Amino acid sequence: MPEKRTVKRAAKGRLSFIAISAASLGLAGALYFYLFGEPVQNPEQHAKAAVSGKGNPAFQYFSASREWDDEAFQQVLHYMSHQKVGAPEKWGAIKITDERIAKLTDSLDKHYSDLEHADIYKDILSRWESGDFSHAVKDHNSIWSLQGGTIGKANRLLSSEEEEKYIEDENLE
Repeated sequence: MPEKRTVKRAAKGRLSFIAISAASLGLAGALYFYLFGEPVQNPEQHAKAAVSGKGNPAFQYFSASREWDDEAFQQVLHYMSHQKVGAPEKWGAIKITDERIAKLTDSLDKHYSDLEHADIYKDILSRWESGDFSHAVKDHNSIWSLQGGTIGKANRLLSSEEEEKYIEDENLE
């Protein structure tokens, strides 16, 4: 009989350990999300989420807790440029709006000295701010190159009809 009690206690101990471990992992994940403001995702996972409609990159990238570093500027400019360019492959999209361009310009001014490629972002945003998207292919490919792009080099500007269709197809807001 004492052996049965020992086995039951050992089983309860293992079950308790598993439950405590699972709760600890969940708490650690919640704490990470709380501290850093967004789920753990690399840029490729983020792009897939954006394309699949699971997650709103505009919301995530323009949230108040956003840290504006080179990676963030590159990803947002890259996603926004997709609205204007034709490329064999495009992952992720954020609609270009005057408000978003202004937010990026303001963030760039605040973080200029901390950014390795601030001059590139400034050139792009200055054109976009004045409504000039005639260099969008060059803009896209400059950012794409900084990100180490190998698939999806832009090769042309979209027509206004193609751009409208892209915005509609990607459900951009």
